[in-house]
Amino acid sequence: MGKGFSESQDLFFKSMIVVPIKDDILLGVVQLIRFKDDPIFMPADLKHAQMLAQQFRSEFQSTQGPFDYLI
Repeated sequence: MGKGFSESQDLFFKSMIVVPIKDDILLGVVQLIRFKDDPIFMPADLKHAQMLAQQFRSEFQSTQGPFDYLI
């Protein structure tokens, strides 16, 4: 049986961008990861992550679940 992703694979991260997806509560996060051999993050990468988080937040707001009428 091969190694699973959860087992140690000597992954070395250079940097991360983590942006919250939130409304009144935290809905999740957008996480961008650069590995050791990847190029560095640029300021535009943070801006794009923030835009993506905003888009997810908008999608969560416009999604109507089967029990939304109870709230």
